[in-house]
Amino acid sequence: MEVEGVWLLLSAIAAGLAHSKGRSAVGVFFLSIFLTPLVGLVTVALMAKRETLDRERIEAGRSATHRLCPACAEIVRHAATVCSHCGRALTETAESSEEARTRRLVEALSRSSPK
Repeated sequence: MEVEGVWLLLSAIAAGLAHSKGRSAVGVFFLSIFLTPLVGLVTVALMAKRETLDRERIEAGRSATHRLCPACAEIVRHAATVCSHCGRALTETAESSEEARTRRLVEALSRSSPK
């Protein structure tokens, strides 16, 4: 009985650590229950924080919902017109460089086509 209690306690600790990193506490808890709490703790130790991964995705320009403020480099939503951190106006559009090139090409073609 004592071993099962320690097993559950260590599994709960692994789940709590996963939750603090923004990961699935339930998933890590069951992983720890079915394998060992040691595997759960090692798994959590190797996981990066969720917000670190999100920031890396935003900095790489692969986020569909957020971007970096060009003035203070804080994360803001694409739809924002003013940075909530520094108060500067966000003049950059949310479109990607490919979308911008496509838009410019369409505009150039529409100007050059005879009417």
